[in-house]
Amino acid sequence: ALNNLQASHTLAKGLGSNGDNVSHAGVVDEKIVFQVCDQPHPNVVKDMVNFCNQGDLHHANAELQKLWTLGYSASDIIGTLFKVTKAHTDLPEGKKL
Repeated sequence: ALNNLQASHTLAKGLGSNGDNVSHAGVVDEKIVFQVCDQPHPNVVKDMVNFCNQGDLHHANAELQKLWTLGYSASDIIGTLFKVTKAHTDLPEGKKL
């Protein structure tokens, strides 16, 4: 956990290894933490679940393709999908299964 915090702070200061040198004034925010931990952002996955719930599989698949294109592994996407679906309060239990 400490290494993740240190890496997040370094990235926030704009000293990351990705070469963009974009400074976030040293502020460690949610976006930077998920970037360092290399996990899909739960809000993106929640949007995907909401699209599925609405029957809009085209947009749900587009969100999935974005995550895949960003380089997330199938196991990271599925793991985050499981956690987000389990915690989703507006989704009926039958649809969660």
